[in-house]
Amino acid sequence: IIIPLSFNNDKQAYNQPKTNSSNLSIDINTTDSIELQKIPSIGAKIAGRIIRYRNALGGFVSKQQLLEVYGIDSNRYQQIFPYFYINQNVIKKININHSDFNEMTKHPYIDGYLAKKIIQLREKNGDFSSLEDMQKQTKLYNDLFIQLKPYLTIQ
Repeated sequence: IIIPLSFNNDKQAYNQPKTNSSNLSIDINTTDSIELQKIPSIGAKIAGRIIRYRNALGGFVSKQQLLEVYGIDSNRYQQIFPYFYINQNVIKKININHSDFNEMTKHPYIDGYLAKKIIQLREKNGDFSSLEDMQKQTKLYNDLFIQLKPYLTIQ
């Protein structure tokens, strides 16, 4: 007896989660792309983009930063954010008293103008005494300073 395959059932299978992910909890700052692909709505391309952006940032400090990853809109974000937690102990920091232009501008939140300004002020006035001192001297607006602060250090 030959039983014909039902194409309707195949369509349903594509909408099912890739794994039993109800208990899946992943540290977004240490996971690899294979683990990311276990989350519904994350394929190889999105997983790769998350990893590349995480590396450029030095780690995620907030789940909302996933919205900055190309291909993650608010709908996808709502589907994936419950699967993540964040270990902030692994955040890579940039030492504003010692880092060069290239190291600073690798970070997505630091443009060439800001990096140049930090270096010029550091060379002129010596090391910054605090991150707030750097903000004041560079006249960095508060929203960007708050966004950058977890990634900066003076030590």
